[in-house]
Amino acid sequence: MGQTQDYNNMANTQNAHNVQKIEDDELPVKSTEMVEVSKDDLAAFLKRLENVEAENKRLLSAADRNRLENYDNANKPTLLPEVSVTTLTQGGPLVVAWKLTSNDSFVDNGRMIEKQIVDIFYEDGTSETMPLISFYRRQTRTTIGEIIGKEIDGKTGAETLKLLLKDGRELKIGLAFVN
Repeated sequence: MGQTQDYNNMANTQNAHNVQKIEDDELPVKSTEMVEVSKDDLAAFLKRLENVEAENKRLLSAADRNRLENYDNANKPTLLPEVSVTTLTQGGPLVVAWKLTSNDSFVDNGRMIEKQIVDIFYEDGTSETMPLISFYRRQTRTTIGEIIGKEIDGKTGAETLKLLLKDGRELKIGLAFVN
């Protein structure tokens, strides 16, 4: 045990010789920009800041949470200016809508069988009918452009996005059929 303590003391002594002392003038100095402000201007600014904080605290304590949420929702920025649209083949026509036309289900020998048929509408005006499972298996999402406008139908309340495609064309598509 005494021998181990001697080795530790020798190691500590050697480490102390290897450590270099750094002088205060060798330490890196952070450069900060300074601006001179008169004492009166600083006092006026601080008083104004205190008034704004007090008014903000008063308004937030008296505010209705539902109204604050409505305001925040109405004034939030668009998070995704780019949109993705479904295509069924690489480079094929864009799918602008689909509609479930048949949804039959039954039990056959203890198995649940569903026959779901969907109509798919393309940007070029053509349509196609196929089983829903095939539609979901074949679809791919492609980023095609940016949102340049939004319209809301006054009668139905349906939202339609106006998109500017990468090739310069404009396309109107229902909100339910993007991203």
